[in-house]
Amino acid sequence: MSERLRGWGSWGRLRPVLLSAPLLGIVAAAASWDVGFGLPGLGLDPSWQAGIAMASRRGMDFGSEVNFPWGPLGFLRQAHLHYDGLSVLGVLYQSALHVGLCVTLVWTLSRRVHPLIAAAVVYLVVAWLGDIETTEVLAAAWCLAALDLPAPRLARGLVVVGGALLSAIEVMVKLSAGPVILAVFLITVLALDTRRRDAPAFLGLFAAFFAVLWFSVGQGVGNLDDFLVNSLQLISGYSPAMGVEGSGLAWQFFAAALVAAILIGGTAAGLHPRARRLAGTAIVTGVLFAAFKEGFVRHDLFHAAYFFSTAAALALAVPWRVEGWRPGQLVPAILASCAAALVIALAFIADPGPPTAGLNPVDRLRMLRSEVRGLLNAELRHTVTDAAAQQLRATYRVDRKSLALLRGHSVHVDPWEAAAAWAYDLDWQPLPVFQDYTAYTARLDELNADALAAADGPERVLRENTDVVDPSYPGETIDERSPALDPPAATVSMLCNFEALRTTRRWQVLARVPTRCSAPRPAGEVETSYGETVPVPRARAGELVIAAVEGAEVGGLERLQPLLYKSAERRISFGGERSYRLIPGTSGDGLLLDAGPGADFPAPFAFSPRARSLTITKGDTTDPLSIRFYRVTVVGAGPAHLRSS
Repeated sequence: MSERLRGWGSWGRLRPVLLSAPLLGIVAAAASWDVGFGLPGLGLDPSWQAGIAMASRRGMDFGSEVNFPWGPLGFLRQAHLHYDGLSVLGVLYQSALHVGLCVTLVWTLSRRVHPLIAAAVVYLVVAWLGDIETTEVLAAAWCLAALDLPAPRLARGLVVVGGALLSAIEVMVKLSAGPVILAVFLITVLALDTRRRDAPAFLGLFAAFFAVLWFSVGQGVGNLDDFLVNSLQLISGYSPAMGVEGSGLAWQFFAAALVAAILIGGTAAGLHPRARRLAGTAIVTGVLFAAFKEGFVRHDLFHAAYFFSTAAALALAVPWRVEGWRPGQLVPAILASCAAALVIALAFIADPGPPTAGLNPVDRLRMLRSEVRGLLNAELRHTVTDAAAQQLRATYRVDRKSLALLRGHSVHVDPWEAAAAWAYDLDWQPLPVFQDYTAYTARLDELNADALAAADGPERVLRENTDVVDPSYPGETIDERSPALDPPAATVSMLCNFEALRTTRRWQVLARVPTRCSAPRPAGEVETSYGETVPVPRARAGELVIAAVEGAEVGGLERLQPLLYKSAERRISFGGERSYRLIPGTSGDGLLLDAGPGADFPAPFAFSPRARSLTITKGDTTDPLSIRFYRVTVVGAGPAHLRSS
């Protein structure tokens, strides 16, 4: 009997440790592990990941030299083996986020249910749903815990100190997520009773952390304003330019509205007094809205999963009004459980992966072991990196003559395959917006056009035939855009300031030359409207015909659409059955419509759509448009410009 009592006494001492949120959260994190080193790859996304890594490694100035929706610390959320030090930092950061998310969700949920149940639910959600916006959920969970009464002892410090550090990191990681996280923490400190002390402390710590991080990654004072201005361009121009709508997904709009109502309502019911309730509902609304934009602007199965997965994780942090499972509290407890379960169930339904994928903890533990092995073995990392570069070179197959023309010169890769510069160790000097489809505002298009015209711009351009280089990608550019219009001012600038040195079926090498183009000369103006067909002036030999469209940009009340969701899609056709996506932000930049003999690059890299007529549509709209045509003479267009092999 005495031995049994001593055993129970030992359990009594161990019980708080074994049932603690840190331990159970770490167990859930290990059983759901999904962090590891990534391999450099081919294609659109792997190439911007390579570009961010190259820019960070070389200390390029973000804002002036490099612009993308990911900032100078974007490599922390990628961890691909382009460069050893950057990939190690990325794995460590993502590992900390993964463990932090699991520990935090177990911590918040165990305030309302038994810790073992909390750990099991967190494991199920995190292991099954792989598209959670970890940093936004983590920030919201810390803030909701601090706003809850009674607040946990560590919550205030997490918000003030941890929130300042996480915000400073994330505003330099991902442009769309960082400001949301910063706003979430700022709303919280302003709602706390200690706001007069906490708000200045939070802002001061954020400024200090940001400054240290900004300068530590090679950024300077001079490019900070460019970074802020161009980041705003990238964020504001995203919805009008990048929206797509998949088929058969209408039900997800109703599901998203139901999820938002449940989580916002649950937060409002669970927090008091009024200031904390308003702050909590603002936080949940803001995180859900950011996830909605992430998932529904480019609305397909994979992007929509971001919204529903993030909502499911957020449901575990909402301060549901549950004070226990005593008889008098059963009804609110059951209602809260059912509401949270419904949100999670909708996320499982929306998940595009196979059912129960990733729920095998043995596989996840093997992944964790593999990551630890990679972190401890630098030689293994170098071997994998070298093998990946060799595999990319075998896929790209840039021929020796083309490489000889590139070596010793600064090189931009067009339209997006920046990973080729990494694989061949070229002197990468990208255009400011280094994947051209992202130059979707007039300012961003102008930045690229100016860099192509500048004497200190890239000396060579390596252009890929996307259909051949990456056959898995369906088309010559993304979202059915025309290469001549993506973006338009940069296209004309490339034609005016470069000539083809070598053209093969897969690649083309361009070299900088003194500008070959005359000033644009007016060639007529037409008042028309959406849906009407307009004839295009014919380009003569050595001549370009371009058009500036007025009225196709997003204006008036329509400006609210991309702010809240996305604007109506514009289409443009050139006399044939095929139509292309027209980006409203660059429609007035000078669209290349026709190029006469000798004015364009050799096939299959010619830009001109050889338009004989022009029709712009926007659904059933018949609003007026104005089109001004111009002629540009390409001086010296001739045999040297047409060399190919």
